[in-house]
Amino acid sequence: MNVKIVYDNEAKKGFIKSWGFSCLIENHILFDVGWDPAVLLHNLSIFGISMDDIDTIILSHQHWDHIGSLPAIMKGKNIYVPV
Repeated sequence: MNVKIVYDNEAKKGFIKSWGFSCLIENHILFDVGWDPAVLLHNLSIFGISMDDIDTIILSHQHWDHIGSLPAIMKGKNIYVPV
């Protein structure tokens, strides 16, 4: 399984760091989405990924730093949330 950290408080050169979390699984699943869609989209682009490549979003829990980007990126995606 291929997992890449997309959004975190620490970041390698070229990535934007920000409070929150998101990781990319197998280049088509996002686990959490961070809080700032501009940061998320920038960091995905470093991996050569756009939202067109993402078909599924899984959310771990409903804290702002894990779901804040959702309204800007959710259209047309399968979304799984905890109950």
